[in-house]
Amino acid sequence: MRFVLLLILILPLLMQASSIIEVRTKYYQSAVKESAADDFYKEMNSMDVSTNSVLLGYKGMAYMLQAKYSWNPYVKLSSFNTGKDFLEQAIASDSNNIELRFLRFCIQENAPSMLNYGSNISEDKKLILATWKGVKDQDLKLKIKNYFMESNSVTVKERSEL
Repeated sequence: MRFVLLLILILPLLMQASSIIEVRTKYYQSAVKESAADDFYKEMNSMDVSTNSVLLGYKGMAYMLQAKYSWNPYVKLSSFNTGKDFLEQAIASDSNNIELRFLRFCIQENAPSMLNYGSNISEDKKLILATWKGVKDQDLKLKIKNYFMESNSVTVKERSEL
């Protein structure tokens, strides 16, 4: 009986972790393939993200990827700003979430300066470095480490901390 109760309590957490990894994987595929970005955008828009800040953040990323692949300047700016608003809303609701801060760090480091979206790079990097060792999600931890090893915003000393 205890096993069944434990399973009932843990199963939703395991399913949520699995879905986050699936969403994360689709996001990374979308960053390099336009057709994957279109599918990711459709999926994130059909998903109820209102109760999960990480999924809300990825919904924002889906919009920003639409901006990446669009040729129309108005659509580019509009999609980027909508995505930015979703990401900022997610961070406001879960400000210590390392995954959300990592997403914003990556976007801000690579966003064109004319978008004026780069003011949180140092703040996000500091939080990521401070909490990185406690991250239990090994997939996320590896993605952060790999990105930081190549980032222009991360010093050699900071890389050695990972």
